[in-house]
Amino acid sequence: PTIAGVAPAAVPPGSITRLLLSGTNLSGVNSVVFAQPGLFVTLASGATATQLPFDLRVLAGVPEGAYPFTVSGPGGSAAS
Repeated sequence: PTIAGVAPAAVPPGSITRLLLSGTNLSGVNSVVFAQPGLFVTLASGATATQLPFDLRVLAGVPEGAYPFTVSGPGGSAAS
């Protein structure tokens, strides 16, 4: 897979928000993992080759900021 972007770009602490990852070869992705503790991903249905929806839960104590993540699937992995 490759990562082109993710929207929305910000998720407030203490919330769960649906995000849409864009890129290529995303239909087989079975894992999205953020390096920052306190961020939890649940993959949503509706993935295509170019879009992957997922819900991001951000615990209340997570500082605001941009955090790297990795997507993985049968075709390999890609890091943001």
